[in-house]
Amino acid sequence: LDAELLGGRRGSGRVTLAAGVCWCLFVNHYARDVTGALEREIEADVGIDAKQYQALNSAYFGPNIVAPLLAGALAQRIGAPNMLLAIQVLAALGHVTVGIGAQTRCYGALMVGRIILGLTYE
Repeated sequence: LDAELLGGRRGSGRVTLAAGVCWCLFVNHYARDVTGALEREIEADVGIDAKQYQALNSAYFGPNIVAPLLAGALAQRIGAPNMLLAIQVLAALGHVTVGIGAQTRCYGALMVGRIILGLTYE
């Protein structure tokens, strides 16, 4: 895999890949945790109440009941590198969906985006 990533050179591809994975994990965890600190601002900006806000958090953590098991089984079939790529693409889709929902003040898009992100959390 390293030689393929570097066009024949070996060694630094692992560092680049590890740095990319670390960055993606940081962004995913930050997006999960920052919502708690911004609860009032999110409620005011999007025009939702506290129950709707908590539903967004529940939608995020709900998929964690089965997602790790399904992801592990899928990783066994398609391989860990392919699974990591799929999870990162799915996380990016979730972040974009949440961003669109926040910009358009669309609660449904926020909910869908949080569910997608919840699938990628663990």
